[in-house]
Amino acid sequence: MKPNKEVALPVVKRLPRYYRFFTALEQEGREHVSSRELASMMGLTASQIRQDFNAFDLAGQQGFGYDIAHIREGLARILRFSERKKVILLGAGNLGRAIAEHMDFEGKGFELAAIFETAAALTRAGADAAARAVPGAIHNEAAWEKRIPVFMDYLLGE
Repeated sequence: MKPNKEVALPVVKRLPRYYRFFTALEQEGREHVSSRELASMMGLTASQIRQDFNAFDLAGQQGFGYDIAHIREGLARILRFSERKKVILLGAGNLGRAIAEHMDFEGKGFELAAIFETAAALTRAGADAAARAVPGAIHNEAAWEKRIPVFMDYLLGE
């Protein structure tokens, strides 16, 4: 990334989405993609994609497109996906339980550190979710002070 350059928050918020698209393209066996094709797939403009990638020195080649493996690696470095991140899950109800039991956290570079839930809801949570749940911790401010990053947008594919 260019030193001392501020990047707009909307650009930063698009990075996990770019990473998902480049991962999917790589899994399909693709080697290159144009900004126009990527824009069509993502509902953005080709110009927006070029500007976003330029903010992080992720360049493509005119007439050739973006090297998918190279851009994916660059995005992973920017997002620090090579470092295992601890995440927390708020709520052990039906949706929280399904996420905890079926989401491939480790495969996406995350460790489910805790499930925060009120004690009353733990009786409905199920054994696996309850084992990692922290009763009453939803009100525990010390847990928030650790600033555990939550990348649910990436995990859920939104």
